[in-house]
Amino acid sequence: MTKADAGRLGGLQTYLRHGRSEMARRGRLGGRPRSKTYSELFPAPAANNEEKEAGIISTLNLDLSLKELRELWKIKREEGLAPG
Repeated sequence: MTKADAGRLGGLQTYLRHGRSEMARRGRLGGRPRSKTYSELFPAPAANNEEKEAGIISTLNLDLSLKELRELWKIKREEGLAPG
């Protein structure tokens, strides 16, 4: 039995146990609510044009590429602020 088959059978058992009206009510509720992510709670300030032109990387930006993270780590290590 595949996972898909097991899920289908489990859903069918739930339907048989609770009935059509309960399943319809659950369907209207929609998906589970989720907690806000860190970046949604604390959005990073937008860099101004001078910072962009100078190539300054904001440490609050959570969407850095791996290359940008390596560059930031190298800078911080040279400044003595990061181990290594």
